[in-house]
Amino acid sequence: MRSPEIDTCRYDMTRQGIRWRVAMPGRELRAGLILDRDGVLVDFVNYLHRADETRLAAGAAELVVAMREAGVAVCVATNQAGVDRSLYAWHDYFAVEGEIDRQLAAKGTALDGVAACPYHPDFTKDWSEHHAYWRKPGPGMMELLMREMNVRPAHCWAIGDHLSDIGAAKAAGLPGAMLVMRGSDKAGPAAAMALATPSFEVVVISDLFEALPLLIERLGLAVGTCS
Repeated sequence: MRSPEIDTCRYDMTRQGIRWRVAMPGRELRAGLILDRDGVLVDFVNYLHRADETRLAAGAAELVVAMREAGVAVCVATNQAGVDRSLYAWHDYFAVEGEIDRQLAAKGTALDGVAACPYHPDFTKDWSEHHAYWRKPGPGMMELLMREMNVRPAHCWAIGDHLSDIGAAKAAGLPGAMLVMRGSDKAGPAAAMALATPSFEVVVISDLFEALPLLIERLGLAVGTCS
């Protein structure tokens, strides 16, 4: 099992208003998995910005552990419009990130990269195509993470709980994405499935436990490494 790289080789950076970090830039080509944060990696809390309200979602730690043991770069791309909506500040966001890191470290694992976008078309000053590129469903954050981690789009999948997550994966050239169902979201699966094409697969799952065997197959991983 790869040891967590929480406290070493971290690069915290800003690029065109985006906050992002990688544990260690990729040197060899790797498969990748890009997760949404709120509602996927952690339990959904509307505009989450408090560390004491941060809880890893069921199956999240197990999925991160299994993927990283198989050599997959596991990253997070998250829209954080609460910043530009002035609902919370970047220091609140980083407090939540620190708590996520702590909870993952307690399970013996860590994220390989994280990117966060503060933009929102109704609250970002002088909204433009530049902002739309970074905010999901734009491909910007996913393209950034894949580039930094040396992941080819053809060998990367995404998991999200919003149509924008699926759209971002498609725009970034991934071969597929998974939508995690929320009990109250009846329209989401149909809208997500409408994005599917012969070259872009959409799979609806009820939780992250369902994701692991699907990812083993789709990414061509050795089953024994994920046991």
